[in-house]
Amino acid sequence: MTLQNNPFEIGLGKFCDVSGSIDYIGRDAVCAIAAQGPQRLIHAVEFEGPPVPTCAIPWPVICEGQKIGEITSGIYSPRLENNIGLSLLEKGYWRAGLNVEVRVEYQPPRAGWIRDLPVA
Repeated sequence: MTLQNNPFEIGLGKFCDVSGSIDYIGRDAVCAIAAQGPQRLIHAVEFEGPPVPTCAIPWPVICEGQKIGEITSGIYSPRLENNIGLSLLEKGYWRAGLNVEVRVEYQPPRAGWIRDLPVA
């Protein structure tokens, strides 16, 4: 999470008062985002290949040749026997099971798919 993210994108919207009963800095912006809905949303991405290295530089998530997000946190899951990562995905690409490609730094592209949180 960075200053460029809003609470609705990262699943924390339930903690925001948008009723107007509480006055706080940024309320109008938060209420506007709540009304229109987030344009990006955090999702899990599961992807194939050997265990990934530390994610020092975000790994692009690609769908049909278009970048739809970036993995900023990734690790190998022994339970799933695949790699998993967190990515803010553009609206329209939130469907669990959607096939994507993950481009891990200095490695060939890896096949992957979108998963709902938490990864089960």
